[in-house]
Amino acid sequence: MDKNIIPDLESATFTFSQEVNCMSAADIETITIDCKSSAGIEFDKGAFFVLHTGEAGWAIDTPEDMAELLQRCKDMLSISPKSNKNGEKGK
Repeated sequence: MDKNIIPDLESATFTFSQEVNCMSAADIETITIDCKSSAGIEFDKGAFFVLHTGEAGWAIDTPEDMAELLQRCKDMLSISPKSNKNGEKGK
């Protein structure tokens, strides 16, 4: 691969886990958030989110909890080497 060409980021997947809520018999709750875009995340300069929960579901106390989780994904996407933001740069 040419060192001057940075591959395009097409999609990203983040998986989170937490202790279960008191209504579940499961050991852990998981949620997977797929970040996708019709033409690639970097080309479209953003993504939409697809949520997948495990068997136990994913409990939140407030809508802000979900917004914070999605913001964490968005923040990670913003450190892309092709973004205009400061952050870790790929090599």
